[in-house]
Amino acid sequence: MASEFRLYPGIPRDKSCIINRELVLHGLYDVVSRPLMRLSDPEYYDPKGYRTDLKSWPARDTDGTRAAVATWNKHLDGLWSQATVPPWRRVTAT
Repeated sequence: MASEFRLYPGIPRDKSCIINRELVLHGLYDVVSRPLMRLSDPEYYDPKGYRTDLKSWPARDTDGTRAAVATWNKHLDGLWSQATVPPWRRVTAT
């Protein structure tokens, strides 16, 4: 299985995953700051979304979920086209 990474300079509001263009997992990041005792910084945010509750839409269930999956595919395709390949993934000719 291959993976590709890109960077999108937006606010991390949504946690969205699309698996094989057939299953969408979506939730809103918990952006409430919390104290973190081990670091000197008094606040942190949850950038990985460990506390994010995800709703799932399988494309095969109903017309409504198929439409939702198609909408999410279109939306994330648009974001993907605007995102840049991170510098650590760029191949330079030698």
